[in-house]
Amino acid sequence: RAGIDPLDREGLALLAQAEGTSWYCEAAYLLQGSEALRRYDMAQVCFEKALEIFEGSTGKRSAQYAACCVELGICIGNRRRTVDFTPRAKLMAAKWYFTGLSVRKGLLGEDHPLTVRASFGYASHSQQHDVLI
Repeated sequence: RAGIDPLDREGLALLAQAEGTSWYCEAAYLLQGSEALRRYDMAQVCFEKALEIFEGSTGKRSAQYAACCVELGICIGNRRRTVDFTPRAKLMAAKWYFTGLSVRKGLLGEDHPLTVRASFGYASHSQQHDVLI
């Protein structure tokens, strides 16, 4: 953290996003239980912080914002599959994947591998139930 200029909002957002990724990877390693749930909660807070910073610095239509949306979708989706089996968790995972997917389609096109990844994530969380965004 010492090497990041506090005025570099994009750098701060990337750092928060990286922290979120670290937390949800730890949670996925633990699989279940209260400690995994705590790590998923920490990851979600980091991603939400990163999204807020990205929104103010790069905007909601940037590649960085889209990547963070997809990461948040992955985090919530993993949490949903292991410790939080609620319909709300499914809806939230689908929402963030869809947001990232929408931005990526506009920036990269439908056939780009990152767009396809987000599309697959959205489909996996929006199927089987009536998830409407």
